[in-house]
Amino acid sequence: MVTSTHAEPLLLPSHLLQNVGGSLGIGDRVVSMLRSLCGLQPSERILDVGCGVGRIAVSLTTFLDEHALYEGFDPGNEAIAWCQSHITSRFPNFHFRHADLYCPLQNPTCTTQASSFTFPYPDASFDVVLLNSVFTHLFLKDVEWYLSEIARVLKPGGRTYITYFLRPPKPRWGREQQIIARLPERSVPLDSFHSHEHAVFLRKEMPESMVVHEQTSIVPLYAKHHLVIRHPIYRGYWSRDIPTHPFGDDTYQDLIIAHKRRPSRLRKLLFFWRQ
Repeated sequence: MVTSTHAEPLLLPSHLLQNVGGSLGIGDRVVSMLRSLCGLQPSERILDVGCGVGRIAVSLTTFLDEHALYEGFDPGNEAIAWCQSHITSRFPNFHFRHADLYCPLQNPTCTTQASSFTFPYPDASFDVVLLNSVFTHLFLKDVEWYLSEIARVLKPGGRTYITYFLRPPKPRWGREQQIIARLPERSVPLDSFHSHEHAVFLRKEMPESMVVHEQTSIVPLYAKHHLVIRHPIYRGYWSRDIPTHPFGDDTYQDLIIAHKRRPSRLRKLLFFWRQ
């Protein structure tokens, strides 16, 4: 594992931690799932899209070794500055970039949308791409663009870990009344959410605060961008669906694990022939 010349633990600033919700323990849980469900290895290259103040990065510092590479980007400039100052300074193979993108809470004055943002990394750079609570704040056109960029920067056979709020594909009679988002302040029937394209959102004044996607709209995008979903799709406890996470019922969001399809032998031959 990566070693540091400083013995004291990394303590995340509470005001920045509140911006992304939850606790530092979420990072440990995500790393455990990355190891179990994605087969993350200590020397691999990982991209953390929407890395925030480094909850997951801090947990990865005790698992990744000196041959590994961690890259993270986020629209929160203050969070990235903190990570660069406190994490990269101690773990030089952990890198953080500020992505100047519109975010209603952390970068509200920026006009650049996610659907026009190119990931600042070369093709086939990473073994694992992680998005924890990112697509829960983006609409479909942004999700599709990000999936295309994820496929581009992933190595063939590379894996993705992406969380969502997903609307079930085949609602039963009365299903819309049965599914209730269990939010901290109250329970809200999903059929009372506002509609937008193939998604619904909770707050009209800030739709990006919670976006629930139609599963039937999300799944085809994976195939379109050569990403193969590894079933089952794990259900979190945000709704009244019975949680199916192998890590218990304390996992809030739904989760899709996938890998980038490896090129067939024929496609490889055609590629070299065209060269």
